[in-house]
Amino acid sequence: MAAPDLIGRRCDEVFEGGTGRQTGQCGFSQCVESRQPVTEEREIPRTGEVFLQTYSPFFDAHGSLVGVVQISKDVTALRKLQQQLTHSDKMIALGRLVSGVAHEINNPLTAILGNAQLLQLGARDEVTRQRAKVLVSETERTAKIVRNLVTFARSQKPDRK
Repeated sequence: MAAPDLIGRRCDEVFEGGTGRQTGQCGFSQCVESRQPVTEEREIPRTGEVFLQTYSPFFDAHGSLVGVVQISKDVTALRKLQQQLTHSDKMIALGRLVSGVAHEINNPLTAILGNAQLLQLGARDEVTRQRAKVLVSETERTAKIVRNLVTFARSQKPDRK
């Protein structure tokens, strides 16, 4: 909509598609009642665009309210960047959590694997040997999951030394 077409129209009419219904959520009314500037963020439901809106009362020489100046700034791209930053922060926190959990699991897992291997080697009967074999197999599978978690948590490839 061109700027001349917006002059004199209500904000809810412009931002809600001219449905004719007044939501009462427009900062204009608050500005008129309080005679103070009002700033609000408003999302257009049909497009998802976000606007930062400022309503400022306009007074004549006698202090009478003669109008309200509304300034709308499109902050859609800024909000999307903020959402991406928040998501990145969450991923960093998740990576740290996963890394810590993986290392805490890895220590007792190493002891379990070593003892299961010793039990398998020193088993006196086939039943004990098979049970130890299952323990070794499942512990190795769990160790692989832990390695995958650590790989996920790292931001770069591991440096082998």
